[in-house]
Amino acid sequence: MKKTLTFILTLFLVKSFAQSTTILPASDNYFSQPVHTLKNEGMGFSHTSGVASVGTYAFGAGAYLQTHSPHSLHFTTNNGGPLMTLSYSTSPFLNGNLGLGTTTPLEKLHVNGNVRIEPFAGASKKIVYAETNGNLTTVQPVAFSVYQNTTVNVPSNTMTTIPFDNIKYDLNNNFNTTTGEFTAPVSGIYHFDATIIFNISAASNGSHLIYLTSSSINAITMHRYDILAAYKSGTSSINTDVKLNAGQKVQIKVNQTSSISNLTVAVTGGSSNDVTCRFSGHLVMAL
Repeated sequence: MKKTLTFILTLFLVKSFAQSTTILPASDNYFSQPVHTLKNEGMGFSHTSGVASVGTYAFGAGAYLQTHSPHSLHFTTNNGGPLMTLSYSTSPFLNGNLGLGTTTPLEKLHVNGNVRIEPFAGASKKIVYAETNGNLTTVQPVAFSVYQNTTVNVPSNTMTTIPFDNIKYDLNNNFNTTTGEFTAPVSGIYHFDATIIFNISAASNGSHLIYLTSSSINAITMHRYDILAAYKSGTSSINTDVKLNAGQKVQIKVNQTSSISNLTVAVTGGSSNDVTCRFSGHLVMAL
């Protein structure tokens, strides 16, 4: 009975001193449904302390939780300090900024702390790019370094593929040591470096050449080294950027035009640190 009288008295006081607000029970059974609804058109709940005021506003097209005064709106838990702030400022560049871990956000979203995006999580690290529509996306990092650890004979006037039979590293298994081909996993700009040293068994005039070739382009780039009779070895190298489509393959081929029927691609030492026949590449940027 006391609870009923208290509720009736409260309802009377609210209707008497706050004529714009009506508090009603959810049903006629006050004890089983002790939930009440605050109803009002336009501005609803309003709380003021000094010059700062916060409240709610509802209308046909939506509802707001807002400050009713020129102050920022702070959010927190456990009666603590601000954890999230929707800023107010007379500067249009600062007004309406959202801060996480900061009460003075300097951008539309200002985070003081780590950010985790669950779809980006995985076993390996990724590169994050912005698409043309502004959405963020990821690509796997692409980089490889391979070397030839056995001798390769190069017949005269014959294009010969260097297989590069050893892998120093290949981040996502894009290089095939059987075919000597690197396959671009995504469309983009790639950088490639290759160095080949030829050994000549006998002095002979001519030239030896190194080509970066692709499955759709016969020769992307090449380097020529002229062989003089006085020299029995020479170095050819390539250093270039190439635009590739996803799935396009590139490989290193060599050719020699001397009278020697077979030159040999030089391989010195036996570890990844001292070989002289190398091929490496990496993704510069995805397109």
